[in-house]
Amino acid sequence: MKLIGKILEKLRGKKSIEELEMDLLEAHVHPDVIDLLKKAEDPISFIKERLRAAPLEGRIIMLVGINGSGKTTTAVKLAHYFINKGYRTAIAASDTFRAGSIEQLEEWNKRVPFILFKKGYGADPASVAYEAVHSDAEKIIIDTAGRQDTRKDLIEELKKIKRVSGADKTIMVVDATQGVSVLEQVKQFQEHVPIDGFIVAKYDIDSKGGVPLTVGVYTGLPIFFVGIGQNPDGLEPFDPDKYVKELI
Repeated sequence: MKLIGKILEKLRGKKSIEELEMDLLEAHVHPDVIDLLKKAEDPISFIKERLRAAPLEGRIIMLVGINGSGKTTTAVKLAHYFINKGYRTAIAASDTFRAGSIEQLEEWNKRVPFILFKKGYGADPASVAYEAVHSDAEKIIIDTAGRQDTRKDLIEELKKIKRVSGADKTIMVVDATQGVSVLEQVKQFQEHVPIDGFIVAKYDIDSKGGVPLTVGVYTGLPIFFVGIGQNPDGLEPFDPDKYVKELI
């Protein structure tokens, strides 16, 4: 059982949030979320109300997140998911910044038959997205470079990609193993490029379990998928009822 599950079990036993505060911090629940739980009359019900899932609708989906969060692997998994549903699916290699990012997609493309739009490193990422959007693909996934808000140039680049592509959904890929720092990342991105929800990558190797609860409860935005393993089929729709039930 993940650590957060043991804590929720104690909550069901009428333990107070104040009594469990250190446990929650250890389980990678952000202090801001703990404050919200303290104010709730029934924390378990509050968690169930705030945790949301939703189908990932829209033709153009832009993935954002910090370096190393798992965006490129998630893009491939998402392409595999849509291809299995019968959609002609493309990935725009709009990470023209990180060395090896395009080659990574080329290697994946040998296993997963998505349409790959790419240009050389240093090319305008928005132009790659533009070409994909104006193709006959039914689903377009835009893989962007990992970035922090301290790099103003990269943030402006991200805004341009979104504007040029007309992305229907901007999804933040968060790393389940990153702990409480994930929420600070979310806040930073939200200041510049509003997001529509999350995919939680590396969910299967997280022993704490607090990241979905943290981002879901704090923002109220849906978690669309969780990432499991490294295979293309390792993407599962998030089920908040199942998540809470399994944890407690």
